[in-house]
Amino acid sequence: MSTVTGNAATDCTTMLQGVANKYFSPRTVATGGGDAIAWTNGPDPESNVIVDDEELKQKMLASKSAKGAFGGGVSFADLWNRNVSALSERWEPNESDVNGEYDQSSADAALVQHLAFWTGKDCARIERLMWQSGLVRDKWKKHKTYLRNTILNAVAQCKSVYGQSVKTVENTKSIDELLTEEKSFIPIEKLSIKSMPGFTGDHLTDATILLSATFDYRLVNMDGVLYYFDGQKFVVINDKTIRRCIGKAMGYGDVKVTQNRITGTLAVLKDQAPEIGEANPQSRNVYFKDCVLNPETGEVSHHKIENRNTSTLTVDYESNATCLQFDKFLNSIYLNDPEQIRLLQEVIGWILICDYLGIEKAVLFIGPPRAGKGVIARIIFALLDSGAIPFSLSELDDNKRLSGMRHARVAIDSDAVGAGQRNARYVMGLFKIITSNEKLSVPQLYAQVPWTGSLNCKLFVMANSIPTMWDDSTATGNRWIPVMFSQSFLGRENPKLYKTLVTELPGIAVWAVEGLKRLITRGYFELPPSSRDQLDSLVSDGGSTQDFINDRLVLGERERVTSHIMWDVYRQWAISTGHEIGKRNHILKSLEDALRGHGVRRSKSVRMNDGKDHRGFYGVAVNTVTASGQVIPFPPS
Repeated sequence: MSTVTGNAATDCTTMLQGVANKYFSPRTVATGGGDAIAWTNGPDPESNVIVDDEELKQKMLASKSAKGAFGGGVSFADLWNRNVSALSERWEPNESDVNGEYDQSSADAALVQHLAFWTGKDCARIERLMWQSGLVRDKWKKHKTYLRNTILNAVAQCKSVYGQSVKTVENTKSIDELLTEEKSFIPIEKLSIKSMPGFTGDHLTDATILLSATFDYRLVNMDGVLYYFDGQKFVVINDKTIRRCIGKAMGYGDVKVTQNRITGTLAVLKDQAPEIGEANPQSRNVYFKDCVLNPETGEVSHHKIENRNTSTLTVDYESNATCLQFDKFLNSIYLNDPEQIRLLQEVIGWILICDYLGIEKAVLFIGPPRAGKGVIARIIFALLDSGAIPFSLSELDDNKRLSGMRHARVAIDSDAVGAGQRNARYVMGLFKIITSNEKLSVPQLYAQVPWTGSLNCKLFVMANSIPTMWDDSTATGNRWIPVMFSQSFLGRENPKLYKTLVTELPGIAVWAVEGLKRLITRGYFELPPSSRDQLDSLVSDGGSTQDFINDRLVLGERERVTSHIMWDVYRQWAISTGHEIGKRNHILKSLEDALRGHGVRRSKSVRMNDGKDHRGFYGVAVNTVTASGQVIPFPPS
């Protein structure tokens, strides 16, 4: 046995402290700068916290910085709602954990860290919110100081708070300065990312440095998505690209660059990026590659962040540019119809801007094969680049396509066929919403909440014959702007035509702007006789419902018919004429839509001759004599 000897009068305090520090890891204590942290009953003066608890909880649950910034990658929602699966994956249980599911103390500390940031280190509020969370357990009641000490420790370690202005970053800019500032053209792939000093390891501070110094205030949040402004337009920046930029910028050596640090900083960066509204707001500006043109005044300006455009034309603005070969091409298509050329000029001008001008229409290019429709479609794609996307009218309900329309001026179906009966009603409903530029909701990939808004995207449909429109009411037929192509060049095609025309894109753009000016002044499309005739055909031959109305129904203020008889007569008529029968509810709703303009009203209670009330229609009845004069039995057997 070893014997310890020595002078009891010797002061060994310093020596013992050294031994303790060497062999026993010091626990984190609630101190800051050497002074004990006092319990607070209000937020840090430098914070700008959300006062209402419910509003704050919604903000924290929706925050993209919740995962990774605190708690080692476990989200605020996982902690708040006690997601055992996520918590056990992050923290294995200790022997002292009575539930045996996860390390409860680590989870408590992580949630408190979140709350310290969001509440501005308001201890009293943190305690109140903790008791509202899913982590509440008996230990908090039995050990009176446990929760209090956990809160004090978190507040002591909290380096930044929500809404705090970061003083380490100089020359921060206001939103107004940011929106109106001109930027040189630097595509994201050409952005020079250099390692730089100043990063502290604090996510908020580092994110602010990145926004100002690394990305030069080019990152913004629109529609909940991070965009990069390249000096001409906004492009969506994906996580992989921005993580690479963050890692490279932090490589100076002030802080250790880890995946967790990059993840946490990226999460806060998304929250701190200025929110400037929705992408592609309605605007009559034409965004050329080198400038912004106001077609009404002729004023030319620089590209600015406040425009929020996600595409530009592929050419610079050359006010004196011409398109002689394109003019020659159009004259060969429309030999004796200059009015069709003017209509085409206005239609192409219309799609240069992100504004419907109150015109609730879609464009229909219709004519025989090899009539020039495809060439013009390729010219539009070449001129608008990402501002034009392909789509299929029959698959208009494809959410991926709808999502793509958010960033496009025009969606083009180069070989249209009508919607099938399976999805016809939904497709036609979307068709009417889009052409009216009304708001709609579009589910987003990897997002819990759908995007909601107006697409500001026009529809171009190209077909050899009229697409089948199962809507069957005249409403859809009246939505079209028919642009006619009457002659075919089949067997006489010029294989070099497109290559010749694409060299004249600057002139074609100027030509289209002239059409846009006329359209803005007039406020509507002026259809030439051939287009009006085609529109009349689209309306009158809109589908089986309109044919049935013409053939079998009689209108009158005193007329009435039950839904049962209407359906039976329609079904018999469809069989005899070779039309698709369709579904009962679909047909009756189409009849209601088509007849509404004639004063017909559908009702759940229509008094008939038998003295009873039935579901049916007021203002219309079944005619026992067809339009051709054939007498049929009534009521139908």
